[in-house]
Order: sequence, then C-alpha cells, then structure tokens
Amino acid sequence: IVRQSAEALFVIDRSRSMHWTLEGDEPFPGESNRWNMLREAMGEALGRVEHLIEVGAKFFPLRVPPGTAVTNEEACTNDPGIEVPTAPYNTEAILSVFLETIPEGGTPTAPALDMAREHLVRTRRPGFAQYIVLATDGGPNCNASAGYPGCVCTGAPSFCEEPTGGFYNCLDDLRTITVLEETYSTHGIPVYVVGIENPERPDLGDFLDEMAIVGGRPRPFEPGQRRFYNVREDGELEDALQT
Repeated sequence: IVRQSAEALFVIDRSRSMHWTLEGDEPFPGESNRWNMLREAMGEALGRVEHLIEVGAKFFPLRVPPGTAVTNEEACTNDPGIEVPTAPYNTEAILSVFLETIPEGGTPTAPALDMAREHLVRTRRPGFAQYIVLATDGGPNCNASAGYPGCVCTGAPSFCEEPTGGFYNCLDDLRTITVLEETYSTHGIPVYVVGIENPERPDLGDFLDEMAIVGGRPRPFEPGQRRFYNVREDGELEDALQT
C-alpha cells in the first residue's frame, strides 16, 4: 500500500478590490486589507500542510508595477504561465509574490482557471491527486463579449455604462461555468471556491455558490448557508483555507 500524494494549485485574485478591507472600504493607514489578510492566512494554513502536499499558485490579473496606469484591456489580462508551479515546501515562494506585487486591475477568473487546469493536466503524474483552490473577493468580470444594458454588472451600474470599456465590468458567468465544468467533469480536477462576499450583492454570492457546486467541492449543504467557503471576518479566511 502506497500513500497517494496530492498537489493543490491556488488561483489567487489580485484585482484592485483586494486592496479594500473586508467591509469593502479603503483601508486607513496601518489597517489590513484583503490582500494582506489572504497572505497571512495562507502562510498559517499552508505552513501546516506543506510537508504533506505540494502547493503552487497562479495569480490574476497580470503583475502591475506600483504607480503604473493600465487600460481596461490590460487590467483584464493575465501573465502567461504559472507563477509558482506546485512543489513541496513551497509556502515561502507563494508568499513572496504577495510581497512583491500589488492588487490592481480586473477579475479575469475564467482564463486564470483555464491556465491552472492546463498546467495540471500537462504535468499530471501517477499517484498524485490534483486540486484547484480559487481565492477571490467577488464575481468574475472582464467579459468583453457582453453588452450593457443586459449584462450583470459586478460593480456599480455606472461602471458598465462607461462607453469605452465599461463592458469589462460585466459578469463573466457563462465562460467561468464552462471552464469549471471542463476542469471537474472532464478532467476530474475539483475546484474549491473561497470567496469574500459583499453582503450588498447577494446575486454575486449566488453565482459563487453556483461556481462551487459546478467545481465539485461545495461546502456541505446547510439551510441558509453559502455553498462556497464564505469569508466575512478575518479568522474565517484562515479557517476556510485550513479546511
């Protein structure tokens, strides 16, 4: 009997809203934001299991140097490849990306998940179970094929009404669900969804629930509870990642 190994590839939201507090506000000087909370929670959780499983990370959208202005199209672009391929004892390599980059841009979740799946399928090894863990703070957008009015806007309606690229704020629902279905149903790679829900947008929380179900690893059903791993307080983030 041989113990089966596992590798978990984290797909990590680096969008502008990760700069906000859990409540969705600009942080005061010295106040922690979602980006730093996620880094700290991942450090705690992964430090306990990095000797048991291999971990890696794909960050999205692309890396933006501090103070650089980006276009709508650039804000919805992902860097090619996987920043931190899965390997044993890889926690510090993942945390270093948090320290070296800043949250900026949109939320091109579907192409990031697509890259993660392609990487795992291409590097699949006998005896290794594969998983993806999506950590995000809202609904996927960057839906250049959508039109407004008509699409669900992931921000305020005025964001989508902007004539020279507001459609990038449209919910990227169909493409994201398609990628999740192919990842889990076709290739057998489950996707856990860890999300920071905006209580003022329950419709986006409903979509994260749908993503978790299609990804094959939703939270067990409990009346009135989300199916994705919902984070509303700092400690819940570490608990979700540890689970």
